[in-house]
Amino acid sequence: LHKQVMPFVLRRTKDQVLKDLPPKIIQDIFVDLSPHQKRLYDAFEGSSVKSEVAAAISGGDGAEGAGGGSSGSGGGTTHVFQALQYLRKLCSHPRLVMGTGKKAGKGTAAQVAAAYSPKFLALKQILLDCGVGVDPTAEVNAD
Repeated sequence: LHKQVMPFVLRRTKDQVLKDLPPKIIQDIFVDLSPHQKRLYDAFEGSSVKSEVAAAISGGDGAEGAGGGSSGSGGGTTHVFQALQYLRKLCSHPRLVMGTGKKAGKGTAAQVAAAYSPKFLALKQILLDCGVGVDPTAEVNAD
């Protein structure tokens, strides 16, 4: 089957397809946490999870816990990767860690998303700078 299918499979790299593609540009844009994200982050900082993760990292228990078993000291240690996943979700949008049961607030979905996660405002500004989308204030001024 492999020999019959191989003539139909295209395996080309970017170099073989087009020589004049520009290099990929990666930009880091720093955005401050919203007040709600700061409260959740501070709650994480004050929890016992942070100290357990720090102990796991300094003691080397993080790698041992990756096998699915618990570490030798107590068995209830939060896995390092779970804590990192929690922080990643918190920085992306706090509703990812809060769940969907809590009300987000009043306003449209876009207003609520922007209030809870400033990344959306930064993304909107980047898209407007690139000419993608329409700035509502520009439409009003153009009339």
